[in-house]
Amino acid sequence: MLSKENFARGYLILFTISIYMYWFDLLDRMAMQYFLMSILSIISFLIIPFIFKAKELKEAFLDKLSLVSLGFLLFAFLSILNATNVIESFVKIGQFIAFYISLLIIILFSRNKLVKTNFILLIISITLIIDLAASLSGYYDLYSKNIKYQYKYINNLLGLFGNRNILSVGLIFRLPFLIMLCLRLNKKFLYLITFIVASLVFFDVFLLSSRTVFLAIIIYFIFLNYLFN
Repeated sequence: MLSKENFARGYLILFTISIYMYWFDLLDRMAMQYFLMSILSIISFLIIPFIFKAKELKEAFLDKLSLVSLGFLLFAFLSILNATNVIESFVKIGQFIAFYISLLIIILFSRNKLVKTNFILLIISITLIIDLAASLSGYYDLYSKNIKYQYKYINNLLGLFGNRNILSVGLIFRLPFLIMLCLRLNKKFLYLITFIVASLVFFDVFLLSSRTVFLAIIIYFIFLNYLFN
């Protein structure tokens, strides 16, 4: 029988894979992501009653974060009454529903303490390295062709994202999780890897020239100050 712990780990792994799944040259890359995440969440939601008790499901549903998200979802439904594009509104609501189901499942995992902190930190760190590598591959391509990097080539660094601000902030905000993992495991080789990744993150953010990231850096240093004091 599938245990709660294995179900939780499997869900988080598949959820992460769905984010980076190849989008088969679709015009809307996010459509494939939402489609895969929706299928995963719906199937998982149907399996959950066979693994978790009704009381555990009720507690997750009544969690404050769940209720706030559900309230937002209800307002989204009401907004259809004044929507100019009803079809697009239903598409967005479908995305919100997929997000809510995923959030509810993660809340369920969290309340039952099914996933270890190091496992979550590892997944976040892996996504950081994937996005960083995808972004810097564009810079390496220019470097290998002896092309001097200029601002006009910034689209070459967007990697798996379509927006430099989202990419920059995403890199900066995930970096502390890698540092936390390094400190918790306390392995010498991890300190070296973390230093290299951190250096490359700031280098990439510098190349992206994102103004939004300055706010992210301030929050990042506040986090470090809290971490080491």
